[in-house]
Amino acid sequence: ALRGCNKPVQAAEILRRAVSLAPANPSAHLNLANACLSAGDRDAAIAAYRRVLELVPTHIDALRTLADILHEEGNHADSLDAYEALDALEPDNPQTLNAIGALQAGLGRLDTAEEFVRRALALDPHDCDVAINLGNILATGFHVDEALKLYRQALLSSPDNPDLLCNIGNALSHAGDGKGAAENYTRALEIDPEHIDAHASLANNLLANGDYRDGWEHFLKRTSTRP
Repeated sequence: ALRGCNKPVQAAEILRRAVSLAPANPSAHLNLANACLSAGDRDAAIAAYRRVLELVPTHIDALRTLADILHEEGNHADSLDAYEALDALEPDNPQTLNAIGALQAGLGRLDTAEEFVRRALALDPHDCDVAINLGNILATGFHVDEALKLYRQALLSSPDNPDLLCNIGNALSHAGDGKGAAENYTRALEIDPEHIDAHASLANNLLANGDYRDGWEHFLKRTSTRP
């Protein structure tokens, strides 16, 4: 028997032979794409998903997986195209709308990003990730009060989320509440002692308030923790 870690690799090789025998079969290409993804060969998986979409442009599963992979890989332009195509095929999907909003925000299109994420939150008001994303967009646009409201709403369902606590700290800092900001950074570090952003933000907070010893300590931790 094959060892578990080798099975996806061998499956991909077998499925490549299947594709060569049926090059116009979208299911064969989809199976190959999934096997390549399981085997960690993302480039081959992307190529196979693209081939599925050449054969069946409306294949939602292939389109969603391709969009997600491209997003994770940092290919924001192609990822946005894929999510927008997915939105046209499957309107009012909160995850798709949220992903489009995040990508638009990354491109600096805050008004468009806000529109998409507000639609996502209206469809699923209890989605913590969507609420956080909208909070981030609003905070970037200096709408701090509404961002804090969304962050605190999300905190009710995700109280031990260090990224969220760090976001709250940043928003409070922009609002001039240095003490409240420091408390949230400290709480984030209690949960994740290696949280780089929390160390960096707390360092800036302490240094700005004249606490050079502790500020420098967190600055050093920020540069020595995980990349």
